Amino acid sequence: DVRDVLKMVCDNMCVDYNSALSKKRGRTLTACRIITAWLCKDRIGLQKTAAALGRTNHTSVIHYQRVFNELMEKNEKALLAYQDVKIRTGL
Repeated sequence: DVRDVLKMVCDNMCVDYNSALSKKRGRTLTACRIITAWLCKDRIGLQKTAAALGRTNHTSVIHYQRVFNELMEKNEKALLAYQDVKIRTGL
């Protein structure tokens, strides 16, 4: 489930889960959504992933896919969270 993955990412990055589901656009909150979308997009689908993340449509998830690599290169905390959750979930 997308929200379970988001919860793991938020816990790993010390971010409030409810804030990650909000419309707030802080860097860390956005990083949590980007990582979650990247992990879930193939198995869950764009529309369902977007809905679970509280986004209005799938275009946010498409945008997250475009910026994922840049985030991984520039944010070590996000990279470590991604690697940890990927291993724990098997996604």
